[in-house]
Amino acid sequence: PKAASSNLAGDANGSAKIEAPLQRIVDAIRLWNVMGVSAPCHAQVGFMADYSHKSGTWSTYLSRLRSQGLIEGKGDLKLTESGQAVARAPETEPNGAALRSAVLNRIDGPLRKILAPILEAYPDGMSHQSAGEASGYSHSSGTWSTYLSRLRSLALIDGRGELKAQDWLFP
Repeated sequence: PKAASSNLAGDANGSAKIEAPLQRIVDAIRLWNVMGVSAPCHAQVGFMADYSHKSGTWSTYLSRLRSQGLIEGKGDLKLTESGQAVARAPETEPNGAALRSAVLNRIDGPLRKILAPILEAYPDGMSHQSAGEASGYSHSSGTWSTYLSRLRSLALIDGRGELKAQDWLFP
Protein backbone atom coordinates (compact mmCIF):
# COMPACT_ATOMS: atom_id res chain seq x y z
CA PRO A 1 0.00 0.00 0.00
CA LYS A 2 0.97 3.57 -0.63
CA ALA A 3 2.42 5.42 2.35
CA ALA A 4 -0.11 7.89 3.73
CA SER A 5 2.43 10.71 3.85
CA SER A 6 3.05 10.54 0.09
CA ASN A 7 -0.44 11.87 -0.53
CA LEU A 8 -0.21 14.70 1.99
CA ALA A 9 0.65 18.32 1.37
CA GLY A 10 1.72 20.87 3.94
CA ASP A 11 2.96 24.40 4.12
CA ALA A 12 6.59 25.42 3.71
CA ASN A 13 7.19 24.94 7.45
CA GLY A 14 5.89 21.39 7.29
CA SER A 15 3.06 22.13 9.72
CA ALA A 16 -0.58 21.22 9.07
CA LYS A 17 -0.93 18.55 6.42
CA ILE A 18 -3.92 17.54 4.36
CA GLU A 19 -4.24 15.25 1.37
CA ALA A 20 -2.83 16.73 -1.84
CA PRO A 21 -6.17 16.75 -3.73
CA LEU A 22 -7.79 18.65 -0.85
CA GLN A 23 -4.82 21.02 -0.69
CA ARG A 24 -5.39 21.96 -4.33
CA ILE A 25 -8.95 22.98 -3.49
CA VAL A 26 -8.12 25.09 -0.42
CA ASP A 27 -5.25 26.68 -2.37
CA ALA A 28 -7.65 27.54 -5.20
CA ILE A 29 -10.06 29.17 -2.73
CA ARG A 30 -7.13 31.16 -1.29
CA LEU A 31 -6.17 32.27 -4.82
CA TRP A 32 -9.67 33.69 -5.30
CA ASN A 33 -9.53 35.31 -1.85
CA VAL A 34 -6.28 37.09 -2.81
CA MET A 35 -8.05 38.37 -5.95
CA GLY A 36 -10.80 39.84 -3.79
CA VAL A 37 -13.42 37.08 -4.11
CA SER A 38 -14.26 36.10 -0.53
CA ALA A 39 -16.53 33.16 -1.39
CA PRO A 40 -15.89 31.84 -4.93
CA CYS A 41 -18.37 29.54 -6.65
CA HIS A 42 -17.76 25.86 -7.37
CA ALA A 43 -16.90 26.56 -11.03
CA GLN A 44 -14.25 29.11 -10.06
CA VAL A 45 -12.59 26.88 -7.48
CA GLY A 46 -12.90 23.68 -9.51
CA PHE A 47 -11.38 25.26 -12.57
CA MET A 48 -8.36 26.63 -10.71
CA ALA A 49 -7.91 23.35 -8.79
CA ASP A 50 -8.18 21.45 -12.09
CA TYR A 51 -11.27 19.47 -11.09
CA SER A 52 -14.68 19.22 -12.72
CA HIS A 53 -17.07 20.95 -10.35
CA LYS A 54 -19.82 18.64 -11.56
CA SER A 55 -18.13 15.33 -10.75
CA GLY A 56 -18.74 12.92 -7.92
CA THR A 57 -15.08 13.22 -6.97
CA TRP A 58 -15.53 16.97 -6.51
CA SER A 59 -18.51 16.39 -4.21
CA THR A 60 -16.54 13.82 -2.23
CA TYR A 61 -13.58 16.17 -1.78
CA LEU A 62 -15.83 19.04 -0.67
CA SER A 63 -17.57 16.75 1.81
CA ARG A 64 -14.20 15.73 3.24
CA LEU A 65 -13.09 19.37 3.49
CA ARG A 66 -16.32 20.27 5.30
CA SER A 67 -16.04 17.33 7.70
CA GLN A 68 -12.43 18.35 8.47
CA GLY A 69 -13.70 21.87 9.22
CA LEU A 70 -11.63 23.50 6.44
CA ILE A 71 -14.44 24.98 4.32
CA GLU A 72 -18.01 26.08 4.74
CA GLY A 73 -20.81 26.91 2.35
CA LYS A 74 -22.82 24.81 -0.05
CA GLY A 75 -23.15 27.26 -2.94
CA ASP A 76 -20.17 29.54 -2.68
CA LEU A 77 -17.11 28.19 -0.89
CA LYS A 78 -15.38 29.87 2.00
CA LEU A 79 -12.33 28.85 3.99
CA THR A 80 -12.82 28.48 7.72
CA GLU A 81 -10.13 29.69 10.10
CA SER A 82 -8.60 26.19 9.99
CA GLY A 83 -8.81 26.21 6.18
CA GLN A 84 -7.03 29.54 6.06
CA ALA A 85 -4.26 28.06 8.20
CA VAL A 86 -3.52 25.26 5.70
CA ALA A 87 -4.19 27.14 2.45
CA ARG A 88 -1.07 28.30 0.66
CA ALA A 89 -0.85 31.76 -0.86
CA PRO A 90 -0.29 31.94 -4.63
CA GLU A 91 3.37 32.01 -5.68
CA THR A 92 2.81 35.17 -7.72
CA GLU A 93 0.33 37.98 -7.20
CA PRO A 94 -2.72 36.98 -9.24
CA ASN A 95 -4.69 39.42 -11.34
CA GLY A 96 -7.48 39.22 -13.88
CA ALA A 97 -5.16 39.06 -16.90
CA ALA A 98 -3.15 36.22 -15.32
CA LEU A 99 -6.39 34.40 -14.49
CA ARG A 100 -7.65 34.62 -18.07
CA SER A 101 -4.26 33.49 -19.37
CA ALA A 102 -4.32 30.51 -17.00
CA VAL A 103 -7.85 29.63 -18.15
CA LEU A 104 -6.84 29.77 -21.82
CA ASN A 105 -3.81 27.59 -21.09
CA ARG A 106 -5.96 24.94 -19.38
CA ILE A 107 -8.39 24.37 -22.24
CA ASP A 108 -7.70 22.70 -25.56
CA GLY A 109 -6.97 24.56 -28.79
CA PRO A 110 -10.45 24.70 -30.34
CA LEU A 111 -12.02 25.98 -27.11
CA ARG A 112 -9.20 28.49 -26.72
CA LYS A 113 -9.78 29.81 -30.27
CA ILE A 114 -13.45 30.38 -29.49
CA LEU A 115 -13.06 31.75 -25.98
CA ALA A 116 -10.27 34.25 -26.76
CA PRO A 117 -12.39 36.65 -28.88
CA ILE A 118 -15.31 36.31 -26.43
CA LEU A 119 -12.95 37.36 -23.63
CA GLU A 120 -11.73 40.29 -25.72
CA ALA A 121 -15.32 41.46 -26.26
CA TYR A 122 -16.10 41.51 -22.53
CA PRO A 123 -18.16 43.10 -20.99
CA ASP A 124 -20.03 42.93 -24.27
CA GLY A 125 -21.15 39.69 -25.82
CA MET A 126 -20.70 38.40 -29.36
CA SER A 127 -23.10 36.90 -31.84
CA HIS A 128 -22.47 33.30 -32.86
CA GLN A 129 -21.57 34.54 -36.32
CA SER A 130 -18.99 37.06 -35.04
CA ALA A 131 -17.46 34.56 -32.62
CA GLY A 132 -17.34 31.94 -35.37
CA GLU A 133 -15.62 34.31 -37.80
CA ALA A 134 -13.13 35.44 -35.14
CA SER A 135 -12.25 31.85 -34.23
CA GLY A 136 -12.27 30.34 -37.71
CA TYR A 137 -15.20 27.99 -37.09
CA SER A 138 -18.55 27.73 -38.80
CA HIS A 139 -21.16 28.89 -36.32
CA SER A 140 -23.77 26.66 -37.93
CA SER A 141 -21.90 23.36 -37.52
CA GLY A 142 -22.54 20.62 -35.01
CA THR A 143 -18.92 20.94 -33.92
CA TRP A 144 -19.56 24.59 -33.02
CA SER A 145 -22.47 23.57 -30.81
CA THR A 146 -20.33 20.90 -29.14
CA TYR A 147 -17.54 23.38 -28.39
CA LEU A 148 -19.99 25.92 -26.96
CA SER A 149 -21.53 23.21 -24.81
CA ARG A 150 -18.09 22.37 -23.42
CA LEU A 151 -17.39 26.05 -22.67
CA ARG A 152 -20.74 26.32 -20.88
CA SER A 153 -20.05 23.13 -18.90
CA LEU A 154 -16.78 24.66 -17.72
CA ALA A 155 -18.76 27.77 -16.70
CA LEU A 156 -16.61 29.95 -18.98
CA ILE A 157 -19.39 31.45 -21.13
CA ASP A 158 -23.03 32.45 -20.79
CA GLY A 159 -25.73 32.98 -23.32
CA ARG A 160 -27.46 31.19 -26.12
CA GLY A 161 -28.22 33.98 -28.58
CA GLU A 162 -25.30 36.18 -27.62
CA LEU A 163 -22.14 34.64 -26.21
CA LYS A 164 -20.56 36.37 -23.24
CA ALA A 165 -17.62 35.51 -20.99
CA GLN A 166 -18.60 34.65 -17.42
CA ASP A 167 -18.16 37.58 -15.03
CA TRP A 168 -15.92 35.52 -12.71
CA LEU A 169 -13.17 35.71 -15.34
CA PHE A 170 -12.92 39.45 -14.66
CA PRO A 171 -12.38 39.86 -10.89
